[in-house]
Amino acid sequence: MIRNASSACTVTARLAGMAAAFAVAVGLLGASLPARSQGSGMPTLPGLSKLANSGPPGIAASAAGTATSSLNPDKERERLNSELVEVRGWNDQLSDGDTPAAVPVGISKDEIAQAVRKLTQWAIANEGSLRALAGIQTARAELAAIHALESAWSGPGGKPPYSILMVDDWARDAESRRIKIASMEATNRMGERELVRLGEASKQAGSAVRRLEEAARTAKVPDQAAAAWRVKAAQWTEKAEGATLAAIANDRQWTTDKIAVEQAQLGLLTRKLGAVAGQVSFTTEDLEQIRRIEQTRRAHLEKESVQATAAVQQRTREFEATTLALQKLREAQPAATQEALDVAEARQRAARTALDTSRRDIEMLANLESLTTASVGLWKLRFDALNATDADRRREATAALRKGLEDTRVWKTYASGQIAVVQSELGEQAIRRERLGQSPEVVRYEAAATDSLNQRALRMQQLEDEIDRVDRALRRWVDEIGGTVRELPWSERAALAWSQIRSAARSVWQFELFSVEDTVELQGQKVNVSRGVTVGKSVGAALLFIFGYLIAGRLARRLERTLTRHFGVDPAQARTVRRWSLTLVGFILLVLTLNLAQIPLTVFAFMGGALAIGVGFGTQTIIKNFISGLILLMERQIRVGDIVDIDGTTGTVTEVNLRSSTIKSFDGVAAIVPNSTLLEGKVTNWTMSDPKVRRIVRVGVAYGSPTDEVARRMLECAQRHGLVVKSPEPQVMFEDFGDSNLVFGLYFWIDVQAGTSGQVVMSDLRFMIEKSFAEGGISMAFPQRDVHLDSPRPLQVELIRPTP
Repeated sequence: MIRNASSACTVTARLAGMAAAFAVAVGLLGASLPARSQGSGMPTLPGLSKLANSGPPGIAASAAGTATSSLNPDKERERLNSELVEVRGWNDQLSDGDTPAAVPVGISKDEIAQAVRKLTQWAIANEGSLRALAGIQTARAELAAIHALESAWSGPGGKPPYSILMVDDWARDAESRRIKIASMEATNRMGERELVRLGEASKQAGSAVRRLEEAARTAKVPDQAAAAWRVKAAQWTEKAEGATLAAIANDRQWTTDKIAVEQAQLGLLTRKLGAVAGQVSFTTEDLEQIRRIEQTRRAHLEKESVQATAAVQQRTREFEATTLALQKLREAQPAATQEALDVAEARQRAARTALDTSRRDIEMLANLESLTTASVGLWKLRFDALNATDADRRREATAALRKGLEDTRVWKTYASGQIAVVQSELGEQAIRRERLGQSPEVVRYEAAATDSLNQRALRMQQLEDEIDRVDRALRRWVDEIGGTVRELPWSERAALAWSQIRSAARSVWQFELFSVEDTVELQGQKVNVSRGVTVGKSVGAALLFIFGYLIAGRLARRLERTLTRHFGVDPAQARTVRRWSLTLVGFILLVLTLNLAQIPLTVFAFMGGALAIGVGFGTQTIIKNFISGLILLMERQIRVGDIVDIDGTTGTVTEVNLRSSTIKSFDGVAAIVPNSTLLEGKVTNWTMSDPKVRRIVRVGVAYGSPTDEVARRMLECAQRHGLVVKSPEPQVMFEDFGDSNLVFGLYFWIDVQAGTSGQVVMSDLRFMIEKSFAEGGISMAFPQRDVHLDSPRPLQVELIRPTP
């Protein structure tokens, strides 16, 4: 992500530091130093007499970088510098011409290039270690100075209360240092993983050296020089990888020391913030100073906006000129060359990109001005939230700050989206610049377009940075206000809490669900007014209706009991009167409730057309069902609890209402059946006169089974089952001689109104019969077929010997 000028420098510096630590290790295999001294039979490099020896004994410890530097940094720096001189000398010897004289015959150019790369890697790693050692020394000196400063610090000085601006500076500094610590800890974790990888690669480098040494000992005389050179080059590779490993370890130590410095600074800042806790004031002078700062920033932004407006005008003229020139080229006779067209198109594209960038500059500057204005308002809200004596005013200011925090999320999403668009355009522009065969003029214009896009990205990044600044400040302020509230006396906290509860309840109560148009007569004229239906009106109307309906229900039940007891009215008829009376009272109560709650009846105006259609087309069916319900209630041929079968649906009647009845099937499914269907259709009422229902279980036994024993055992099973009624008694019938079995039927009765399931009882009896037959040795029959083969002559049977 592209930052503004200062942020870009900071990020670039960090990335450069990380790249210096890991660039060599990522691109090349690293290794730890082998456990072998420099003088262990390493051959002298032919042609390099002055640099043939491997140098001072300290070179053998290059991979031990961290331990050596921590014990004796001066000697470690001396060793590293000495190595650098020798390595650069070797590198210069190998880089002298296409075929250096110092290289024996038989060494290829690729091997020489590989040796040069490893020597370069070695030098870069040592330079990195030197930088890290210097940084470690500086960081430790800074750490000692910070500890001394912390020991000498005795307080913020002056008399409390302290300015909130000073405390804000400390808080921002502490937050910045926390971010730095987290970033450096992540860098160290990456370095640790890289060290693990390099340790694994070290084994391969050591193995390569040993293989080449073995090959050198067994080489023939003409090849000994080349073999010795290869051993030396492999040892350079090993040294380079060890130096890389040491450089990364030193860099990790440097980062660790910098983390310690930042943590010490953070500890001092935390101590300062703790010392002034509860002794901070936000005065009107502080607020006025903030206003002056923001006004200065706004004036600077307005100046930039004027410059951006002038730039838009200039770039508009440039774009129009380039467009006209391109049009003339396309219409020219004879036709212009393709190269000229490409240059004109690239020029127009660069001019259009610059114009768009200037226009977006104006838009981004306007957004920055809006943020500056909003920032002043947020500071005023913070002032009210901390200093206002009125609890309602404090609450409103706190709520407005939280709302501002939510708004910053929207701004951050907007800024991120704009940056993503510019990054996409930069990607497309990079693809254009990578095309081959472009003329210098096209390349120059494409580079200008890229610069315009980068400028646009920087401006958008400036907006995002400003949004982040406001967001961090708001988060800190909200947390600060929460802590301030906890420090208030309990009476003020209670008042603030009650104010918050009252405000929240008022907001919910006055929330408008929707509005309706109503017509009122004012001074003889009809005027259309808009009336809102709020949560308060709706809840009030609902409570009033529910309370009135409960009272009406109690009165209706009393009326039902009075009609039944004192006037001899049938209970079903009395129940019908109660239901109709309650319906009528409910309708009247609804109209009165809406009028009392000032909810106009026009809310239900949309129902007028539907009601007219219903009256025209649905009255016949409604009345028919209503009259059928009255007949059912009076005749009582179908009552609640009866088991009926209608149109293939079998179940228990659970409700008999005025319009329809409810039948709950044995599967648990409720069916709504119009009352007219119960009167006009064929209905089987199993329990109208008797709740007992007969069921049959048929059993087939094999031919030859004792029929009397079969009947006795089946009857015994029915008599032992607890849900089979005793009267009428169960019976066993020998029903038929089947094709494959003797068919017996067990006829028994159950009481369905007692909740007995016929399917369950039949299943139980089948289990019992099967077990009883098994105990008595009676076989259950299964289908059998006899097959008779009728042939006029004997069947021919042949034995065929298998072929070998």
